[in-house]
Amino acid sequence: DIPLAYRPYMRIDAEAAFSPPRPTPPEGPEEVAADRRVMDAGTTEAYRLWWVAELRGVRDRPDIAVITAERDRLQSLVQQLQTQVNETRRLLAVAESRAARLEAGVLHARGRIQMLQERLADQWAVPIAV
Repeated sequence: DIPLAYRPYMRIDAEAAFSPPRPTPPEGPEEVAADRRVMDAGTTEAYRLWWVAELRGVRDRPDIAVITAERDRLQSLVQQLQTQVNETRRLLAVAESRAARLEAGVLHARGRIQMLQERLADQWAVPIAV
């Protein structure tokens, strides 16, 4: 097991167990300074999730279950977004491939039209007597 000193998010939860509910936003300079110290010490995932939970209306610091639920929800959202990004990339590759084929087809058609126009001009050319 990892010692508590190396898990700052556990310190936050341990402090939360013995502290009263905190007002949002902080009201006094001591609370602002305390919040800034926690943020300056490194905003851990647990602290960020606590802040998200507090903004959603949870006034007390959430326990591990709330943090875990929020983390799982965010991981699920990230996974859904990654799936959408991959699908969008795949569709973009298909569209680029089709565009390249269309462009090649257009170039071929233009060359064919030019060749037919030249043939037609040769067939219908009227010799001019000098």
